[in-house]
Amino acid sequence: ELRSLPALGKSLKRLWFDTPTVDWDSKEQAVWLSRVLAVTEGSREGILSFYGAGLLFCEALAMFAEASLAEIAVDMDEAWLAEALAVQEVLRGQHAAQLQKWPADRRCGGGSDPLLSTDRLPRSLKSAFDLEGVRLTKVQAA
Repeated sequence: ELRSLPALGKSLKRLWFDTPTVDWDSKEQAVWLSRVLAVTEGSREGILSFYGAGLLFCEALAMFAEASLAEIAVDMDEAWLAEALAVQEVLRGQHAAQLQKWPADRRCGGGSDPLLSTDRLPRSLKSAFDLEGVRLTKVQAA
């Protein structure tokens, strides 16, 4: 149950390494990994804002979902994609100036609904990998 963008970035990177094979070309992987590393390393160094980390994380998560689903020939869940875009719109919205002042490692959420859980994956991805009702272990979520 992660509450910060750097922790989410680490978990996304671990998920990428734990996923059997994601058939990307090397340039696409390098771009994706640079976004994830920018979130984790930029946060650690204190040079990335919550706004920037949020945008980078959303883009990296969408790229990962798209590549993973393409590999198993499953279409992207449009509702999930709309939610990912809605997060980006909120980040760019009326509070963007404040979000640019916050550090990237600012904790989020009220603690009742984990930010990283299998429940937040696209339905098609959950069913393709048989993740319906599965909870992440502490190691997977760390």
